[in-house]
Amino acid sequence: MDDGKIKDLAERHLVSLDTYDGLVLRRKLKDADDSLYTRLLGVKTVDLKNVTLLSVFLGHLGVDRFYMGDIIFGVIKLLLALSLIITSAIGSVAWIPLAIILPILWISDIFLSRYMTMRRNYRRIRDVLNEYGID
Repeated sequence: MDDGKIKDLAERHLVSLDTYDGLVLRRKLKDADDSLYTRLLGVKTVDLKNVTLLSVFLGHLGVDRFYMGDIIFGVIKLLLALSLIITSAIGSVAWIPLAIILPILWISDIFLSRYMTMRRNYRRIRDVLNEYGID
């Protein structure tokens, strides 16, 4: 596959070719034939803009994690948010540690969303390459 198609795939799927994973991906794609290009165009990847918006506005509820396919951590964040609401509503002091933990998780996910999105997209492209026997 030529460099133009490889760069096009990287832009479409929001993967960086400058990282170690990107260099490995570039090497694998150079060895692949052009028929794989159309298959890789159809790979469903996660959009970074959507993840960032979801992280900022609904990340405290775990919606960003659900969108990325990380169901377990999404459920954990949702349960923490619900626990915070319930414990503060009944007047328990248990809301204090939750009020500290939840914003930390929320803010860290905002900053880590780019990395997590790129890793997930790499994984999906790598899975397609593995289907075609390209290791």
